[in-house]
Amino acid sequence: MDIQCLKNNKIEPEDFVNDHNIKFELPTFVCGFSKEPFLMLTGNYKPEKYLYTDKIPTEVKTIRVPVPEHIETGVICYFKDTTKIDLHIPKGLYPVNIMKRALLANVIKTLGLQKENVIFKSNDLLVNVDGKLRKFCGFFHCELNGWDYYALPVSFKIDYNLAREVYRLDTKKMIKKGVINDISDVMIGLEEIGINSKETFINSFIENISKRFNWKVINNDFLLIEKND
Repeated sequence: MDIQCLKNNKIEPEDFVNDHNIKFELPTFVCGFSKEPFLMLTGNYKPEKYLYTDKIPTEVKTIRVPVPEHIETGVICYFKDTTKIDLHIPKGLYPVNIMKRALLANVIKTLGLQKENVIFKSNDLLVNVDGKLRKFCGFFHCELNGWDYYALPVSFKIDYNLAREVYRLDTKKMIKKGVINDISDVMIGLEEIGINSKETFINSFIENISKRFNWKVINNDFLLIEKND
């Protein structure tokens, strides 16, 4: 299968919305890094459910990406050092559970984390640091425009000051994680455990997963019809 790869290391927050709206002509990776930190709402809930909205800095944008009505996955903070790896492929080409395991396992392989105490839990990858299970990568799937859509943000460096300001710790989602005294009890940037391969990670990730599924990667710009969208 041919799969195009669209890379941009200064993605505007609004373009995350555009990526959800585009009907791609080819199976596609959209990847890179955000131009600036922003908060992404995934679902049709009020921001106050997960955030202290009155504490969001004026320079930090809040966007809502379109997803099916039944989807609600909380709020993702994309820091400047959080990778965007989104995959759009024909619906049903692979079972979702197969893709989930393959994509998350490929994160571990690409980062060389096989010897770390990495734990698969639900849709997250966690690392055990001093008895605390801290998340550095999440997995998301839904159907967009008749295609299977997968998202895999990986955090290399976290702005804890921003995270402490905006994230509520009293939500059901947080309470399920156990006793949380600080947002750093449940989040971690990979740089904190000595992983500094941000610049090479995306290319290596795509190369590895493409070999696994025998995909031919085409480094591309948006096709004309996609630019029009």
